Amino acid sequence: MLLDGDLPLHGLDEETALHTILQGTSTETGERFFQALVQHLANILKTHGAWVTECLLESRRLRAFAFWMDGRCAEAIRAAQDLMTTVPVEVARRVPELEFVLTTPVLSFVRCGQWDDVVRHPAPPADLTYSMALWHYARGLAFVALGELTAKRKQTEEALENLNEAVRLQDELRYYEPPDWYYPIRESLGTLLLATGHAVEVEQVFRTDLTHTAESSWSLFGLAQSLHAQAREQEASSVDAWFRAAWSRADVEFQPARFNAFLVGQEGR
Repeated sequence: MLLDGDLPLHGLDEETALHTILQGTSTETGERFFQALVQHLANILKTHGAWVTECLLESRRLRAFAFWMDGRCAEAIRAAQDLMTTVPVEVARRVPELEFVLTTPVLSFVRCGQWDDVVRHPAPPADLTYSMALWHYARGLAFVALGELTAKRKQTEEALENLNEAVRLQDELRYYEPPDWYYPIRESLGTLLLATGHAVEVEQVFRTDLTHTAESSWSLFGLAQSLHAQAREQEASSVDAWFRAAWSRADVEFQPARFNAFLVGQEGR
């Protein structure tokens, strides 16, 4: 995904672009309107995806979400920390709807697999219960990744049931930019299914996620792995190339073990 000054606006025929967007969205309403708008905007800008949002605090948080999608972790973390300066703790206390801002840095560390930074991240004030809950959630994942906790591996069926239910609930969330939860839970479901030998189901999970989060590097990687597991090497090679293109702007290497605790609660190293 291209951001800020990277957008290929030079030479863009704005009138034609607007006409194309209007034609592509004119018959849609509600959530489908926003989905169509994002799809056509991304096509015109020749990017992996596009976000449409209001110019409020959320838009600065959105910037961090966009960097996460490309694996541009250093930029994501800088954006998240910059966002923190806009909402002091006292403001979050008075306006609970803004408390999500305080969780963005630690969730950036989680998404990027920077577990030592998660452990070092200071606790929020105890009276901010939402922030405190996510801080404990992040630390739990970090301790698993760093080998200080052992994940229970015998409860696979229960875990799959819970993840399927979580996916269902996430699908029922309101359409909002940025999304109310910080990553697509299908990534966790697909990763656990792959680890337990359900390659055909994994393929469907990641293909479905790609209809929600176009050209997501995470889901492209999972889809490629599912195709390799099914010995469909020609298709897998094509998706591998697609993944490499999507991850080409990242500043971290995509190492599955780095993210396992975040995705499925397995030890990371």
